[in-house]
Amino acid sequence: MKYKQLTQEERYQISALLKAGHDQSEIAMILNRDKSTISRELQRNTGLRGYRPMQAQRLADERRQSKVKTRITDTAWTNNRFRAIRSCSFRRCDKVGLVRAELCPSKWHWL
Repeated sequence: MKYKQLTQEERYQISALLKAGHDQSEIAMILNRDKSTISRELQRNTGLRGYRPMQAQRLADERRQSKVKTRITDTAWTNNRFRAIRSCSFRRCDKVGLVRAELCPSKWHWL
């Protein structure tokens, strides 16, 4: 079963079905959702005044927004990579070609 978040309409249906006296298992069957989904929804979003679908949707949106990961753009990735390469000092070494200066075998005095 593919994971899909509850919609605002489903939250209003949950509220109406609760008021009509249905239990969590019946609500899950009517909405074609797993009963654990309904249980989690009610645990997360039932306050002192009961289950409120508008507030539940707002809280779900806030949770979703707080988990959005910022991705590095291709341009930023390329610029950072070239900046890192430019900051390293390279030199030509007779033995191995172009290498970072501190890795040049001619500096290996202990060999």
